[in-house]
Amino acid sequence: MRKILLVLAVILIIAPLFAYLGERLDWWTFNYQWDILAHSSVSLGLALGLGLALKKLRVNPSYAFILIPVILMGISWEIGELLLRESLEIRYVNVFETFKDITMDSIGALIGAIIIVKNKRG
Repeated sequence: MRKILLVLAVILIIAPLFAYLGERLDWWTFNYQWDILAHSSVSLGLALGLGLALKKLRVNPSYAFILIPVILMGISWEIGELLLRESLEIRYVNVFETFKDITMDSIGALIGAIIIVKNKRG
């Protein structure tokens, strides 16, 4: 089960990156709400990866040990987007988008934490 979760975590983190790369290369276009799926996918992958790393270190993974670091990573990313908004001319970034993205990061992290904490054998 641990190997399956590890492969899933890697796929969930890397898939949105390849998808965004394809969009930048004009191979395809996305619906505006694709960002919601990407944020929840990456945070779910990070939560699974962090939970597996904690189990490997023989630390009993709890919701706090998984949720807090993943949500803080999402908040840091969003603060960075807001600070760089003017220099990179990112037009879609605003406070509403920031809160929506942090919410989706939190939901993805919570789902990952539930999977890890409920999986006693992994």
